[in-house]
Amino acid sequence: VGGSTTMSFTSSTLHNLGAWGQLATTAWDSRLGVVAGVRYDNHRGAEIVDEAWQRQNEEERQRMCGQRVCYQKLSWRVGTTYQILRNAISLGDDAGYLFDNLHLKLLYGTAFKAPSPLFLYQEDFLGERPLNPNPALLPQTVDSLEVLLGSVSWNRRLELSLDFFYNHLQNRAEFTREGMAVVASNGVPVNTWGFELALRFRWDPIVFRVTCPANAVGAPWGKTWTSASPIPSAIPT
Repeated sequence: VGGSTTMSFTSSTLHNLGAWGQLATTAWDSRLGVVAGVRYDNHRGAEIVDEAWQRQNEEERQRMCGQRVCYQKLSWRVGTTYQILRNAISLGDDAGYLFDNLHLKLLYGTAFKAPSPLFLYQEDFLGERPLNPNPALLPQTVDSLEVLLGSVSWNRRLELSLDFFYNHLQNRAEFTREGMAVVASNGVPVNTWGFELALRFRWDPIVFRVTCPANAVGAPWGKTWTSASPIPSAIPT
C-alpha cells in the first residue's frame, strides 16, 4: 500500500434494518423452559466512487451491492432452562429449604455487527502514516455458548451461580500496518472463554454480593489467562 488511498463516497446515507422474532414455551409444570429466536439484519452503507471501486479485487466486489457497502445476516439463538430441584430439603419454617430452586441454563446463539464507518470510509493520518479505510471488510460475527448452574436457598435469601461462557469471534475490524500505511482489515479469529462464580446474600435491609470471574483470550496458536479478585458489595435495600 505505502500511500494514501482515496476512499471517497458519493452517498453518506446509512440504513440499518433489523427484524427479530422469538418463541418461548414451558412444560412439566414450568420446570422446563425453551426459547428460540431469529434476527435478520440488513445494513446498507455508502456508495464508493469509481476510483475506489476499481481498486477492489473480484472477491471484494462480490461482498458489495454494486458500489455500495452492504451486509445481510441471519442470526439466531436457542436456550433452555431446567429446574432440577424445587423446594427440596426442608430447613424449618424460618429457614425454608436448602434448595428453593436448583436450575440449569443452556444458551447458544450467533450475532452480527457491521464494521464502524471509521474502518469503512475514514481517510486520515496516524502521525505521519496514512490511515486507509476498506469498504470491502467482512462483518464481525460471534458464536456464543453459555452454561449456568444456579441455586436459590433459605427463603430466597441466598443465591449462588456458576457460569461458563465461550465466544468465537470472527472478522473483527482492526487497523494493521502495511508498508508505510495503516490499513483497515479483518483480524484473525479470537476465542474467549471463562467462568464466573457469583454469590448474593440478602438479609433485609442489606444485600451482599460477591463475584469471582476468570477468563481466557486465545488466538489460534495461543492463549492468555486473566483473572480478577472477588468483587464484594453491600447495598442497603
